[in-house]
Amino acid sequence: MEPMPITGEANPGLSSIDHCIAEVMQKWRIPGGQCGVAKDGRLVYARGFGTVDQITADAPPPLIVSPTALFRIASSTKPITAVAVLRLVEQGRLHLEDRAFEILHDLTPAAGAAPDPRLRSITIRHLLEHSSGLHSAAVDPQSETLRSAADAFHHTRPATNVDIIRYMMVQPLASTPGTEHVYSNLGYNILGRVIEHQTELAYGDAVRQLVLQPAGVKRMALMTRTSPQARLPDEVFYVDGRDWPLCWPIYEDDLVMRPFSYGSFDGSAFDAHGGWIANAIDLTRFLNAVGGSHGTQLLAPSTVATMLARPDLPEYQGKDQFYALGWNVVRGRVEMTHSGEFVQSTYSVIARLPGDVTFAMVFNHCPSADMAIELGERTVAAIEAVKVWPEKDLYSSAER
Repeated sequence: MEPMPITGEANPGLSSIDHCIAEVMQKWRIPGGQCGVAKDGRLVYARGFGTVDQITADAPPPLIVSPTALFRIASSTKPITAVAVLRLVEQGRLHLEDRAFEILHDLTPAAGAAPDPRLRSITIRHLLEHSSGLHSAAVDPQSETLRSAADAFHHTRPATNVDIIRYMMVQPLASTPGTEHVYSNLGYNILGRVIEHQTELAYGDAVRQLVLQPAGVKRMALMTRTSPQARLPDEVFYVDGRDWPLCWPIYEDDLVMRPFSYGSFDGSAFDAHGGWIANAIDLTRFLNAVGGSHGTQLLAPSTVATMLARPDLPEYQGKDQFYALGWNVVRGRVEMTHSGEFVQSTYSVIARLPGDVTFAMVFNHCPSADMAIELGERTVAAIEAVKVWPEKDLYSSAER
């Protein structure tokens, strides 16, 4: 097997990270990926792996992934949304116990339909910790109602993020708010609309102002359409499984069957729960600014403590692993982490480890949950094995 092409500055002391990522990518046939690692606020590792697109026999020579190439990050968007919410809390413009649908009082369901009465008790805290009772376990409304929600309001397909919320308001909750953790993309869609209401800005503009610009993040952007034509400059291509079927796009003006990763969902509707496109360098910048000990800090230490505290839910009592306010926490091993996946085509993971070490990884193919588990375990082990961290800061040179 030919060695995988790797871009970015090499460091012999961090070569175990190179080997770990390249071996996992080759084993699972992932075309392209990227990793950034920061220590004490310094970027010490920024490398691209593999190719921008799948290598095929009849294609021109593939482009090599650079350390600054852009990838969809899927649900690694959620911590970014959560930090924006907590910034508003610190500013006194929002409270964790505020009721979301009292803020969004102007959202109404379709005529003649009655909302679940428990909807009005959902708080900002419930949405952040996924205890709202809105669920994505069986059917994810953010993906599965893009046609039906638009049709319900006689809007052009696909449905907007607001259409989806209004459509789902009449669906019964899976559980009473505040009683159990049930992961919900819809809940973070609602948080995006709360951010818009409280700032009077579009979600993306609000997050740039509240989070990204103060953190020094430079190149992140939101998805719009997921069609190939909407790909950003320097964005990779996404590769479905070898036997993954083509699908009819969600867009009424696109009449060509596409790979599942292009057209099966709409990026605009995913904004606050899975819509950002980024590179690993900017994701480490974000992580450095949240709970780090160097440079700009977006949140006060007391807010960080609240953000990472164990929720008061029965399933978490006495547990050291839980989902807090926008982050997964594994006490003693991983201070804060989140991952993101679009079926087959995208995988991302961001994390802060003890010792003020942060890392981010992004990939343009995700074959299975087993790959994600292996990648995470091996990468954390490779980082924990580093004996001496480089003193050189790559942030300025990596962005050239």
